[in-house]
Amino acid sequence: MASRSVKYARALLCLITCVVACSAEQAGDGSAFDGPALPVLRLAATPTVVFGDLERSTDEALLDVIAAVRLLSGNIAIADRGAYRVRVYDRQGAPVGQSGRRGRGPGDFDGFASMWRGVGDSLYVWDHAQRRISVLDPNARTVRVWATLDWLPPNSHIVGRFADGSLLAELPVAPDPPSPSGMLTREMLLARVLPDAEQADTLRRVLRAESVVLLDDRGGVAASSRIPLARQGHVAVRGDRFYVGDGTATEIGVFDRQGQVVRRISTSSMNAQISERERAAAMSEVDARSNMPTSLRDALERALAERSQRPMAAYDRLLVDRDGRVWLRSTEGLHNDTRVWMVHHADGTPRGRLRVPAIWDVLSVEADRVLILEADTGQHSRVLEFTVRE
Repeated sequence: MASRSVKYARALLCLITCVVACSAEQAGDGSAFDGPALPVLRLAATPTVVFGDLERSTDEALLDVIAAVRLLSGNIAIADRGAYRVRVYDRQGAPVGQSGRRGRGPGDFDGFASMWRGVGDSLYVWDHAQRRISVLDPNARTVRVWATLDWLPPNSHIVGRFADGSLLAELPVAPDPPSPSGMLTREMLLARVLPDAEQADTLRRVLRAESVVLLDDRGGVAASSRIPLARQGHVAVRGDRFYVGDGTATEIGVFDRQGQVVRRISTSSMNAQISERERAAAMSEVDARSNMPTSLRDALERALAERSQRPMAAYDRLLVDRDGRVWLRSTEGLHNDTRVWMVHHADGTPRGRLRVPAIWDVLSVEADRVLILEADTGQHSRVLEFTVRE
């Protein structure tokens, strides 16, 4: 018999899908972010399939999902950071294989960070704690270690894999000194790790995030925090291209794997000034961090006031599907019950706007399907597949 939390989650899902259907009708709401009128995209009334369904078995519960990858076979691979495990499900949501545990031996993971599809239906998993990329087969069994990238600096991240087998990596850059107000702009280097895993070609220097730092008596960083509603760099890889945006620009740069500009996609998301409501909501979230020093909280409030004089970021997530369509999660209605995704074709023409409940996190997108993470009240998660309708 299903537990009370599962029954609650089921009822909540039904309610949410009704909200999606209703709110989609209100997509053109006259917001400052509307820009040109865009077609309305909708999710199907019910999910096509559910992965990690608690009604099957509590052993299938997902704890902290960070990635979901669709394989060529149609199966879905899910990286569960909470269990240090990769699970693979068939098209009906039944488990077909899994592997992984916390550790530093072969097949173990110590710092799940990202996962993507490799050659054929293999899976590549980046473990930042061990700076190791493991290769898994289509049933999630560990095959080998592709590379241990000890030469990467700490806090580096692997974004994804190009079609030729090389990887796109984000490498931290030592920031310039903070401004008198404590604002600090952090940047990163985008570099291509070649297929032999021994070299990296530097491609571009791009924005990572804006933050606030407090310095100690010796000039070192005593405390730091990201500024709410500030600019942030966004990078995605698809095929032999990578995509870069910073949240405030009205275009996305598309580059080949040598770092040369292929095209720029103009987006229909518009920037707007940060409202007093958004500013108050952001500070409420800051105040909820009980362990934040008062001095850092005050510095964030000053930085946010300064940041409010500039346009608010137009989006805070960037995804690209296999057809080169760009999906941007708009910051429109950031503290509302629904979030808006703006979808653009590869040539930059708008495809439409999709509204989803704010409690859903879109993990991956394709032309007509999305994989969405849903967490229930019992701290467990499920991944839902929906079709997208125009």
